Amino acid sequence: STPLLLCHEAESGQVWAMKNSCPHAFQSMDGGAVKGGTIQCPKHGACFELSSGRSTNHVTSRPLTIYATRVEDGRILVSTQPVAALCPTTP
Repeated sequence: STPLLLCHEAESGQVWAMKNSCPHAFQSMDGGAVKGGTIQCPKHGACFELSSGRSTNHVTSRPLTIYATRVEDGRILVSTQPVAALCPTTP
């Protein structure tokens, strides 16, 4: 099984799911700042778009693994397959 991190952005009400491992140094994303549809790794500052996983700064070019979510009857449902990243997977 893949450890996931769920994030809720208060501003938009959006819920995201991601692999709980930063692709930069494989540290936990727990505690990362979520704002404006992005998350910043709390360890080294890598920043990613929550909709696509695309890196938004120069810390890494590797994408964050994102899973589609939807809220149904008050439950958060998460896809079993990751969303395809929109950037290269090479460092």
